[in-house]
Amino acid sequence: MKDKPRTQPKYAQLEALLRRQIAGLKVGAPLPSVREIMARHKVSMATAVRAFSNLRQAGLVTAQHGSGMYVAARRAGRRRDGTLVGIVPPFIDNAFFVPLLKALDLEFHERHLNPVVHASLNSTERMERILERFRKLGVAAVAYFPITGQDQARFLEANRHQLQMLESARIPAVIMDSDLPYTQAPVVRCDDLRGGAQAAEYLAERGHRSVAFLESAFTPFAEMRWQGFSAVADARGLRVRRISQAGLGHDPAAAQAAVTRLQRARPAITAVFAVCDLWAFNLMRALNAAGVAVPQRLSVLGFDDVDFARMCQPPLTTFAQPLAALARAAAEALQRQLRRPQQPVASTILPARLVERNSVALHSPAL
Repeated sequence: MKDKPRTQPKYAQLEALLRRQIAGLKVGAPLPSVREIMARHKVSMATAVRAFSNLRQAGLVTAQHGSGMYVAARRAGRRRDGTLVGIVPPFIDNAFFVPLLKALDLEFHERHLNPVVHASLNSTERMERILERFRKLGVAAVAYFPITGQDQARFLEANRHQLQMLESARIPAVIMDSDLPYTQAPVVRCDDLRGGAQAAEYLAERGHRSVAFLESAFTPFAEMRWQGFSAVADARGLRVRRISQAGLGHDPAAAQAAVTRLQRARPAITAVFAVCDLWAFNLMRALNAAGVAVPQRLSVLGFDDVDFARMCQPPLTTFAQPLAALARAAAEALQRQLRRPQQPVASTILPARLVERNSVALHSPAL
């Protein structure tokens, strides 16, 4: 029996430990933050986030926007008299989705919408099982994050059947993060086209003339950001190298390969716009390992403004997505569809905001 806990995943061990601690605390007592848990128990962000997510789904803890996690009331961690809604993100331990899911959870509970969260893991088969489970549970509406494909055609095909399942079950949906042309469901997303354009404008204003656009696997938001970035770059006379490197989100070798491609580019690239902060962060780690100073030798610009962006060395200049406003728009879109099923609901596209830190330098050709 003593050896059994060692065979459990780290998140399960951490969850069990936190459950024991919570049992001895009063309702409303504050809990350590994710960062404190990471430092105290020597675990990764993914492990800490998953343990807290399981505790929240079990109704043992509750989140308060801007102040952290607290012990929930013992008899009910969430309201049972509200409307059940589903949320299907691709992942729940991703640095971008963790705060977005928190914002959705808080906004939904304010409106007596009880969220049920399942990650699709970017799998069509898993998505189908989740949507069927939602139907059997009596979920009234769904916040749907599309599955990404290897290209635009596969992306559209991968989501067609899932949206048909929801429509045939008469379950209204709001499409998060991407456009899907074959559904009338409202879309809630960031203005990725304008965000990409703003990134090119910013680098041009900082004096950069030879730049790179860094992406990994195909995603609709990356394609939109590329369209905005390349259009402004062309108009401003920038030389642009588009670099696609699979595995940037999880494979150090992929980031190292991206560094090699950047170093070999001619004319020399002085700034990189990474499609998301995770890829920017992994690129900066690989640049540091290769002895390439950021931003002295290469500037790096990100997108999303996830929590670790301010903790990078140097802190990452990036574009922040308005997560609270996106969550509010999604909740409003679902409520409007539930109240007036026959009335169309408009889509919501919100701008990103530049957050200047220290990873993008002024560039002069003379330097």
